[in-house]
Amino acid sequence: MPLRVPPLSSLRFFEAAARHRSFKRAAAELNVTPSAVSHGIVALEQALGVELFVREPRGLSLTPEGDLYLPYRDKNMKSALLSFVAVMTVCLSNAPAGVPTGWKTHRGNYFSIGVPPGFVATPQGESGDGGRSDAVSLWNQKLAVEFYVFSPIWNGNVIIKEVAERAEELTSHESKKTGGILEEQWTITARNKSYVRFVVSRTDVEKNINTTFGIRVPNMKAYESIRPIYLQWKATLEKYGD
Repeated sequence: MPLRVPPLSSLRFFEAAARHRSFKRAAAELNVTPSAVSHGIVALEQALGVELFVREPRGLSLTPEGDLYLPYRDKNMKSALLSFVAVMTVCLSNAPAGVPTGWKTHRGNYFSIGVPPGFVATPQGESGDGGRSDAVSLWNQKLAVEFYVFSPIWNGNVIIKEVAERAEELTSHESKKTGGILEEQWTITARNKSYVRFVVSRTDVEKNINTTFGIRVPNMKAYESIRPIYLQWKATLEKYGD
């Protein structure tokens, strides 16, 4: 199914509603009616085939698909479009996105994932099964940016979630459970302010499958710049069976 870039108004409605968790407050900011915001987002959800918000009596909460776009804060609509297209490419496909031309591929013990140009893959947590790994770290020295993924099969100790107390501090931690899926999000900041990292972990409690992604950046400006590539990278994940 081809991906259609939605109208700019729909992007503005979604971005404002995601920040405020309210159609009414988003409408006040954008100087439109709450009905216009609501209808615009409904049309957007129908066009994309995914729900972006959970409508609750006390307000809005984001679905996992909508939550992917939430960290976006830049008002530059060109950047918004790039991020939105990358996110919705993930949402609209149940199959791996495939590794883009010019990328390498890292093959772990239970997964494979793309390696963008400029990044070097280092296996983490090697197992005895064929010598392949359960996780991988991708580092771009020029940008001082790291991507990380933990094996989506083995539900073991995810080292990236641990906070090195002498060097780091936990800025925020949120968790929610929907059905059999437990989702947790961490923001961890270096005490010397040299970097910030974000970790998102989703665990299927019934199937004992954990998928954890992380990104480390020197600052938020670097995060906004690398975010479209990060989302495209996440979409290349291909899971293997036990």
